[in-house]
Amino acid sequence: MQRTDRISIHTSADRPAHAMARELYEAGPVPTVEFPGGIVVKALTRDAELRAALTDPRFVRGIRHWRAYTEGEIDTEHPIVQFMNVDHMLTANGHDHLRLRKILQPGFTRRPMEALRPIVSAILDELLDDVARAPQPVDLKAALSFPLTVRVLCHLLGLDAQHIPEMGEHIRRAFNQQDETANAAVRTFVTDVLAEKRAAPDDRILSHMLTARDADGAPLSDAELTANAMLLVSAGFETTMGALTNIVRALLEHPEQLAAVRSGATTWGQVVEEGLRYDGPVNTLGWLFATEDVHYPGGEVIRAGDAVLLCFMAANHDPDRHGPAATAFDAVAAHQSHLAFGHGVHHCLGRPLAELELSIALPGIFARFPDLRLAPDQDIPEPSPIMNHPRTLPVLTGPA
Repeated sequence: MQRTDRISIHTSADRPAHAMARELYEAGPVPTVEFPGGIVVKALTRDAELRAALTDPRFVRGIRHWRAYTEGEIDTEHPIVQFMNVDHMLTANGHDHLRLRKILQPGFTRRPMEALRPIVSAILDELLDDVARAPQPVDLKAALSFPLTVRVLCHLLGLDAQHIPEMGEHIRRAFNQQDETANAAVRTFVTDVLAEKRAAPDDRILSHMLTARDADGAPLSDAELTANAMLLVSAGFETTMGALTNIVRALLEHPEQLAAVRSGATTWGQVVEEGLRYDGPVNTLGWLFATEDVHYPGGEVIRAGDAVLLCFMAANHDPDRHGPAATAFDAVAAHQSHLAFGHGVHHCLGRPLAELELSIALPGIFARFPDLRLAPDQDIPEPSPIMNHPRTLPVLTGPA
């Protein structure tokens, strides 16, 4: 029998991302969920079903495949609708997706990422010095996670450091889904930056996009340039900032895991992978759209034209995939591959960048501050149905 209960998609101090993920998982593999403002969609909460959908040709990307959207049943100005109503690599299908990915891929392969290593290390050292001088407690997210990831992204894309505060605030509001003007502000910001690059190009990714050609020799259209630049700017730091903040917090909340990596019982690479699985920066992400009815055991059906929310954290805590301790943080135990970077042809383009930054920053932080610990007062999570990280991470750096 198909379930009719709706799970509310929101987080708060009383309902952090882990609690929402648990509710989603317990509601079944294909529950009905509702966003604030009355947007009702289906969801995939289990690892097997989510992986299958990400490689199933019956599911496609692009909001024009959403029946409720095309038939005027939902508010097109709703923030979650505006957030996904863009045409970029993440929402493209088939040939269009492959064409865009081939243009953007070269800037994110292992070789250019390794060339970034000394730059990431230098920025990290500078920020660690700032943290050491800061009054206690210090917000490690604001003092290190945010500036590190944003400055690295600015270097990679060719953004001036003066853009950092404006860019970060626009993107934070867009991901929080509480401001109808946020997505327009990000678009305006990116349009202005691209105009600057046209006037004064450099050898970085945004300038490359302006002159890039696909296999047929065609350039990106103005709309494609803007939308894909928005994707790179928005996703290029927010997820890694969240991952770094979350993994530091997880290690401080689980001192036995920190002791294990310090003793060599596990590696920093395993800590990164387990941290991404246990407390990844993406809670949920839209959207897939069904092109025909898809039936599931137990009677659940995703109807043609339905929008489908991808519940990555719930799936990463799936005991069928990760064992009975799936909701625990254990970097020593062997876990199956996670979904923090997605799956299938749309897997995260920025994975090498994120892994590089995390592999440098985490050991650097704990080597510099061996007595690092959480301050007594911890803040509430960001009120985002998409992202998962705390508003702040207050820590003490000196000896207890």
